[in-house]
Amino acid sequence: MKLNINQAAKSINVARSTLYRDINNGKVSITKDAKGRSFIDVSELERVYGEVTLSDMSESVPILQSDTVEKDTLLQREIELLREHIDILKDERDDLRQRLNAEAEERKKLTLMLTHQKEIQGTKEKTIKTSNLYEKIFGKTNRQNKD
Repeated sequence: MKLNINQAAKSINVARSTLYRDINNGKVSITKDAKGRSFIDVSELERVYGEVTLSDMSESVPILQSDTVEKDTLLQREIELLREHIDILKDERDDLRQRLNAEAEERKKLTLMLTHQKEIQGTKEKTIKTSNLYEKIFGKTNRQNKD
């Protein structure tokens, strides 16, 4: 609930000048409506001054009520848009997880293929080394010896 300066001063039992001084010193925050009128939220008064008495507040502020409804509508729309954005982000996250999992599987397969290839290459290198050794010892290749 928002109060104008007069209502706020009465509700905390201080002079308007005291309230204006606290506003100017930055102790109390105010909001302004579209017409530039200053208002103070009851919760702000409670934060600064403690207990607030609202017994004699028959005067209402209709412009603030319509502002509140308008703000509520805007806030609801913003919440809807944020929820939509969250859903989009969740979908993107799930898609990225699936891609990462697929890439991990492919990496595993490639690693297995490369590991197997190295084993085959290692066997060929051993055969070549053995042939070279045989040639150095006997002066001919293993194939020539078999012929």
